[in-house]
Amino acid sequence: LGLPVHVTAALTAWEGLVARQRYLNHRAWSAWAHQHAATRQRLGEAEVDWLPDWAARDVRRFASIHDHLPQQVAELNQAYLERELIACEQFLDSVEQDPLTDKQRRALLTDEDYTLVIAGAGTGKTSVVVAKVGYLVQRLGVPPQEILLLAYNRAAAKEMQERVDQRVGVDLKVSTFHALGLGIVGAVQARKPSLSRLAERSDEPAGFIEAVLQDMLADAVSRVPLLRHLIEYLRPCRTPEEFADQHGYITYLKSADIK
Repeated sequence: LGLPVHVTAALTAWEGLVARQRYLNHRAWSAWAHQHAATRQRLGEAEVDWLPDWAARDVRRFASIHDHLPQQVAELNQAYLERELIACEQFLDSVEQDPLTDKQRRALLTDEDYTLVIAGAGTGKTSVVVAKVGYLVQRLGVPPQEILLLAYNRAAAKEMQERVDQRVGVDLKVSTFHALGLGIVGAVQARKPSLSRLAERSDEPAGFIEAVLQDMLADAVSRVPLLRHLIEYLRPCRTPEEFADQHGYITYLKSADIK
């Protein structure tokens, strides 16, 4: 009777996952599959004809779920998304200035471990992030302090902060990657390290490099090595023998601006 008991426990756990009426992310369903993998292996070695009808039905149902788990999860998640699209329609229509598109809606409703959103500039990626914050907090009950919202630079962080404040009204601090790291170092070491001005202003690095090159060109010792490097090593040196034909070599010379 050990095998039916394990099968019943696995089905109960599975039904508990499904009953949550939440998106089944990879972490949740793969943990279930791993936990009950040994039971599924024993089924392949055991005869179930001797089991009572109810036990045999459970065994077959468990085996079917375990063997077709990705398909089962995909169907459950698709059904979840369709329900949420209807239940959250008012929120998705009004969370940003314009109603979100279908792809934006599905991107933010997908509660996977990792979700990669790929889109061009100005196509609404920030809208997805802002709406995602509102959805997690208002619909799924995620505490704001458990959400880490990062932007690449200060301007993007400022824009995102304003939109989170205005559109979803969630008390959440938007930070840059650098500010987050600086804050962590400061918390651990009791003081924040000083930063180079090159890290503070986006226009500083180019000006700094130009100034260094001008100083080197003005110096009699460094001028010749610098010019030689720029002339001879700025582009990879390739010989005609490395190309299939002369046309390929000439094309390379033109693209490298070699005179």
